[in-house]
Amino acid sequence: MKIAIWYVLVLLDCVFLIISILSHNIYFTVSCFVIAIILNKFKKDIPMPKQFQNLNIIHKHGDK
Repeated sequence: MKIAIWYVLVLLDCVFLIISILSHNIYFTVSCFVIAIILNKFKKDIPMPKQFQNLNIIHKHGDK
């Protein structure tokens, strides 16, 4: 999967998920969640954008 397509799909899925939760549509919410799970399979193949590579956002288990 191409990098730009993956980022666009993740962004759209996040927006649709928020809209579906606010509109109380359970079927749309579940379908957005399934799409997020499918997109998660490609996460290891997609590099982080350069502006986010040097940030320490994620806490590693050994560090305190």
